Amino acid sequence: MISTQQISYILAVADSGSFSRAAVQCFVTQPTLSMQIKKAEETLGFPVFHRDTAKLELSDFGKALIPILRQIQGDFGTVERLTEQFSG
Repeated sequence: MISTQQISYILAVADSGSFSRAAVQCFVTQPTLSMQIKKAEETLGFPVFHRDTAKLELSDFGKALIPILRQIQGDFGTVERLTEQFSG
């Protein structure tokens, strides 16, 4: 399975439309971000982004994946709020 960090990186690239802008937003270098996304794609077995076009675009798999990753990220936030609530 891919990591929470990889989910954040994929969503940052999808939202910003750029690996370099996403790296700045995530406070990592562009090569680090690219490497982690590549590892996520290898784990998933499909590319998330088309890299062979002038404009960064989601693959068909990426288009289907992004809403799921947004839901997962939202669920992580829900768990965090619940633990804060119970910790007082």
